[in-house]
Amino acid sequence: MSFIVFCFDTALLTSLPSALGKEPAGRGTFDHVVVKQVEDELQKRLAELTETLAAGAPEREARAQKVSIAAAQKEAAKVKDAATKEAAKAAVEAQKAAVAAEKAAAKALKALGPEMKATAAELKSNKEGLEDFKTGVLQSFTELVERSSVVPEVAPEEPAAEAPAAEAPAAAS
Repeated sequence: MSFIVFCFDTALLTSLPSALGKEPAGRGTFDHVVVKQVEDELQKRLAELTETLAAGAPEREARAQKVSIAAAQKEAAKVKDAATKEAAKAAVEAQKAAVAAEKAAAKALKALGPEMKATAAELKSNKEGLEDFKTGVLQSFTELVERSSVVPEVAPEEPAAEAPAAEAPAAAS
């Protein structure tokens, strides 16, 4: 904001304190002229300032509107800032919970390691036992099941085949 400096006539300003120092009834014609000129000059300057203010009214209203918009934006930013801070706080808490869960899972996994080794060893042993069973007992059982318990009869040899051989020595006699 700048101040406006009014330039008055120096003779008028020199005479003014003397004229204003006297009672209005005790002032002379010169004193009345000095006071009248100062009043007229002040009225003129007041009219100029009033005109300047009136000319600046639209700009003042535009600035006031910008100020109100900025104030609304500031309030919206405050609300958004508060919400963002709350979300950040929740995210930090969620991160802490996730880190704790990760540590618990890592601990459980570490504890599960020996159990998994024991289970793997047991599985290997069971597979070896199964393989032994398949090649030993099961194979023998399968062979026994496939084998017939009925002994096949051997066909007796026919005596007729012997008879021609017996007749042959008789014919030779």
